[in-house]
Amino acid sequence: MQPLRGGFTERIQVPVQPAALQAIARASGGRFYQGAASIDVKKTYAELGSRVGKTHKTVEVTAATAAGGIVFMFAGALLSGLWFRRFP
Repeated sequence: MQPLRGGFTERIQVPVQPAALQAIARASGGRFYQGAASIDVKKTYAELGSRVGKTHKTVEVTAATAAGGIVFMFAGALLSGLWFRRFP
């Protein structure tokens, strides 16, 4: 990214260095593919799907919300008592 006048930025694409990418793939236990045509996309996504995923989980927050409301009520009562000099 290169800043330009007026607050704009220009994105400059850098050529790929296959040797560096191969070294990173070797060090991380991954695989390096030379070109997009040599990749079997369906096989790759099937392999990744078994490793990476997310699950949706429903969490009940009624008790936490009620506790927060009680805390705000007590704080309001305390501040009201101090404001109107109900406490010594």
